[in-house]
Amino acid sequence: MKGSTTMAQRVGLSIAMLAAATFGAGGCDIVGPDMSTDAQIEFVNIEGGCWLVVTSERSYEPMNLPESFRIDGLSVRIEAEFLWDRGSFCTGPPYLDIKKIERAGV
Repeated sequence: MKGSTTMAQRVGLSIAMLAAATFGAGGCDIVGPDMSTDAQIEFVNIEGGCWLVVTSERSYEPMNLPESFRIDGLSVRIEAEFLWDRGSFCTGPPYLDIKKIERAGV
């Protein structure tokens, strides 16, 4: 019949659409940071010391806190991604991978 599609055509079209949706966005950064919030930097003197990012929900240990932000009590605005496969004696998982940090109110 003219205008009708076969099952194989429909399956092929479905696979093509799924592949486009899955791989088509691969080059685009459509997922933002896991966390974007105001926080405070704190130093905790445990086992040589740890720098923490303290939010209203909990404390996180950043793996890449810049030296210029290592000021106990500093208020910051932070964007970060969670690293669930890492933890330390200061905090459990997740570590933070800081993507953007700035002093709050600036």
